[in-house]
Amino acid sequence: MILIIYVKLVALFDTSVKYRLIDEYGPECITFDNQSGKLLFENTFTNRNYLLQWILSYGDAVKVIEPIELVDEVCLNAKNILAQYK
Repeated sequence: MILIIYVKLVALFDTSVKYRLIDEYGPECITFDNQSGKLLFENTFTNRNYLLQWILSYGDAVKVIEPIELVDEVCLNAKNILAQYK
């Protein structure tokens, strides 16, 4: 029996990456957030490792909102990357 764990991502993206998001997941996953001026992205993923690498590929053009555990993982990865250059 294979257990599939779903991870719902909620994140804010810079508008400069709009077409990449649309190409990869379609326009139905994004809405414009008037408060932040960013794109609100919501989608469900089944591969947590892929999700983390995908988020990191956007660099500073993304801010993860949920799940909070993923926020912590992104921060830890960013700290580890920064440590490589000190």
